[in-house]
Amino acid sequence: MPTSTLGKNIDLIRVGQAEYDDFCALLEWRRTGVENGDTARYMAEETQNFFTAYSVLDSDTFFIFAAKVDGRFVGYATAVIIPKPDPRRGILYVDELWVAEPYRLGGIATLLMRETLTLARKLDLWRVRLYVGMDNLAGRNYYRKMGFAEKGDAVWCEYELPEGQ
Repeated sequence: MPTSTLGKNIDLIRVGQAEYDDFCALLEWRRTGVENGDTARYMAEETQNFFTAYSVLDSDTFFIFAAKVDGRFVGYATAVIIPKPDPRRGILYVDELWVAEPYRLGGIATLLMRETLTLARKLDLWRVRLYVGMDNLAGRNYYRKMGFAEKGDAVWCEYELPEGQ
C-alpha cells in the first residue's frame, strides 16, 4: 500500500521469493554501510537450502516487511510468532527494525512497526515483544513513543554455535 512521507511515496510489502534478490541489497547495505554492495553471499547454496527447508520466505510464522521509496528498498522489519503452550496464544517477536540512514526520521520505521502491530492484532496474539539495548536511547525513546513499555531488568544472553557443528 503506497503511503507518503517527506514528499516520497513509500510502498510497504511483505518480502517473498520474488522480492528477495532485490531485498538483499538492503541487507548488504545494513551489514557493510555500502549501498549497492555485492549480494552473492545471500544467494549461496547453503543459504538457499536453509530458506527452502524452513520456508523462510513463505512462512506462516516468520515475516519480513520492507519499505520501498521510488522502487528501492530502504528499510525493513522482521518478526516471528512465538507460540505459548497456554491460553496466552503467543507473541509476535520483532527481531529487527532498520532504516537506511538517509531515510531515517521520515516515518518509515513507524510505518513498518505499525504493519507488525497490525499483524499481531490480526492474528489475535497476546503481545508484541522486542529487545533494545539499554545504551540505545534513541531506540528506547522511539519504542516508548510507539506504545511499548520497558519491563523489568533482564540480561540478553546468546549462545553462539560453532560453525559446522
